[in-house]
Amino acid sequence: MCAKCINPEPDFWDRCPVCTVTWQLSPRPCQRCALDQQVRDLLGDATGAIRPELVPFHEALTSSERPDVAFAWVSRSKARDLLERIGSDERPVTHEVLDELPPSKVLAHLRSVLVATGALAPRDERFIALEKWITATVQARTDLAERRILHGYAVWRHLRRLRRRVGEDHTTRIQDFNVRCHVSAADNFLTWLGGEGLTLGTCTQPDLERWMAEPTVSYRDETGHFVRWSLQHRHASALSYGTVRWTGPQGTIDSEKR
Repeated sequence: MCAKCINPEPDFWDRCPVCTVTWQLSPRPCQRCALDQQVRDLLGDATGAIRPELVPFHEALTSSERPDVAFAWVSRSKARDLLERIGSDERPVTHEVLDELPPSKVLAHLRSVLVATGALAPRDERFIALEKWITATVQARTDLAERRILHGYAVWRHLRRLRRRVGEDHTTRIQDFNVRCHVSAADNFLTWLGGEGLTLGTCTQPDLERWMAEPTVSYRDETGHFVRWSLQHRHASALSYGTVRWTGPQGTIDSEKR
């Protein structure tokens, strides 16, 4: 039992030799003090001093309700190496500095903790990840004409529209998923055209209907959106892909209206 629950004799318990606050049996530093020293070794300078922008993060770790859990996380090799790299970097900790590090779940978790503690400003991480995914998808296309078409459709049609719709808020999971589906549909259709020796400019209505008749086709509605966009921007001609007009709300509705 802990010192708060039992105290058989006044001299039975000792205090932590570092903080002189925690009651314990062991003469070693308590878990909270050990955690503080571990974080200072990773993030601090030669004297153990923490940079001002990392002080809130240090305080959040050392004041956690379960210091043993925080100590276990800091002691893991991936987290320890990441904190050590941040501590050895003389530049201020920013999102751009963290973007230079290899992406991982540990980095994503650390970034979220830094944002929660005020060490970093909030950022729409889902939108940033979507931008990187679109860039990689576009660059993967070897044909320059197809790359230009896919870039226009993904960036100027969907990303610009999403950025305007989100505004000061953050991208939701559904919004991110919707854009990925549309871009994947366009990418898959361009791949199918290339496999058939066709392009958007040479694709005819029978070719499009032959694609629609294949049972393994995915993203049918999203591909129809890409075909209609291609017609509007004169990348294709003489193609028709029917759709159902949307009559629902055009923006976010509150809970009462829902």
